[in-house]
Amino acid sequence: MASFSISRLNTSVGIVKLAGDLDLTGSINISQLSIMATDGWQALDIDHQHSQNLIKQIQDQIISHLANKLN
Repeated sequence: MASFSISRLNTSVGIVKLAGDLDLTGSINISQLSIMATDGWQALDIDHQHSQNLIKQIQDQIISHLANKLN
């Protein structure tokens, strides 16, 4: 597994910052997730169902971003 941290990523659900691990199969495990709100970064509870749904929605965008950084 390789750890990663993304300080700012424009996604279909908004601007996020996150940290986690990427394994050799391309699966990601998010350990920290924040979204840009009107008053700045809002940390999200990654165990909450809403956050899990959000991660699923942007998972491909995260993997694409990481792949571009590796190339």
